[in-house]
Amino acid sequence: MKKYVVVTGASSGIGKEICLKLKTAGFSPIALGRREDLLKEVSSDFLTIDISSKDSLKKAKSYFQGFELGSIVGLINNAGIYIPQSFSENEMSTWEKQFETNLFGSIRITTAALEHLKVSKGSILNISSTLGIRPIENTSAYSASKAAMNNWTLSLALELSKDGINVNSLCPGIVETPIHEFNNTKDKDLRKQLNSMQPLGRIGNVADIAPLAIHLINKEVSGWTTGGVFNVDGGILLKS
Repeated sequence: MKKYVVVTGASSGIGKEICLKLKTAGFSPIALGRREDLLKEVSSDFLTIDISSKDSLKKAKSYFQGFELGSIVGLINNAGIYIPQSFSENEMSTWEKQFETNLFGSIRITTAALEHLKVSKGSILNISSTLGIRPIENTSAYSASKAAMNNWTLSLALELSKDGINVNSLCPGIVETPIHEFNNTKDKDLRKQLNSMQPLGRIGNVADIAPLAIHLINKEVSGWTTGGVFNVDGGILLKS
């Protein structure tokens, strides 16, 4: 039986890299995202879905029923949106958009996959952010959504331990992905500034994140790891 791992936000960035690395680790990725054309490039098993929609739970659950029960051994909640704004400028719609995707969308997909994961005694990994641990200015809504995700990770790890399911959170720092305006910037001064902020001398890339994600979702090597919140941030949280 194939070992499937569901990855949300799989069409680009960290999610795409995780899917590619899952294949080399012996897993079959199920790619979830909003762009069918891009998902097809990542995996033959994919679902076009907007997890911020309340209908996504029903849609995902129906899709997962097409797989042999217990064949889904992992779920990586990676999809997220980032809208940097000061609190005074934030509309409630900005809060709602980020919470609907970053937190509630992950909850919906987790609920949809839970029957499989209980049978397989699988793993859940939530891709959060260092901003959920230490926020910066103009990120109140995003940071709050990721802080909530980290706390939900801990609660879920405790609750699902009786089902043999491991739950962890991975918190990237500043990573070059399409979520950021500086992605692939040719502005040398901006890149130098971003790199200088990192104790290890550079911002991250998707290849820095995927290996730990694969490690944490693979119970053969991390079967005794649950309730962890892991930073992959070039050391930026060490700076005051």
